[in-house]
Amino acid sequence: MLMYFAIPRVKKSKIVGFTIVELLIVIVVIGVLAATSIVAYNGIQDRAKQAAAKSDVASAIKSIEAFAVTQGVYPESITTCPATPTSLCLLQSSAGTIRYDRISSGAYIPAQSYNIGVLQGKRFVFYTPMEKTSVNEYVNYVDVAPYIDEYGLREYKLSFDIKSANTSVRNTVQAYFQNGSGAKYGFARNVPVTHEYVRQEITFTPTLSNPALARSDLSFYGQYGTGNIPTVKNVRLEPL
Repeated sequence: MLMYFAIPRVKKSKIVGFTIVELLIVIVVIGVLAATSIVAYNGIQDRAKQAAAKSDVASAIKSIEAFAVTQGVYPESITTCPATPTSLCLLQSSAGTIRYDRISSGAYIPAQSYNIGVLQGKRFVFYTPMEKTSVNEYVNYVDVAPYIDEYGLREYKLSFDIKSANTSVRNTVQAYFQNGSGAKYGFARNVPVTHEYVRQEITFTPTLSNPALARSDLSFYGQYGTGNIPTVKNVRLEPL
């Protein structure tokens, strides 16, 4: 007698995995997320450095003005520590640097003043309370080429207080870069003026005008022969 035995069939298990296309999609998604995270992190760092620069310049201004009140003159230097009788020792956040210049009063500068710049990596804040005018409709204010040299042809925010001696013929003033017959960088913008100080704020992206020149003096022009003589003070420049 023949006997038959049923041999159970082994069910083949289905191997589950990712296809090459699916793996590529996952890699692309991870790459996009990583890039987005890096950009966001860099943006946070950038804003933190700008906040540090603003904090440092505000602190420095308070210290400089306090020095002027007690000493009767602005400090000659703010980099000598410990401070000598004519200098001021300032503390700034780590990795930050400070540029400072004392400005003497003169024919077109009613009182002594100063320029101060706080640099934080890719960010900076430049400020000067200097009040400056002229006997004619052209005012050459301050050279900002060193900052553009260092931070490049990017968008900047410029703010200042401005007024005019006479607006009966012309009530706008052109803010631009000039250095006699030209300037290293180019920029020009018209702003309205009155007899009283008005705060103006503009944004601009400079262009490379004449690389053979070294200076780019922030200047103000009210058109010769109109009596539209500008007076400017409290200039602030920072990148956006």
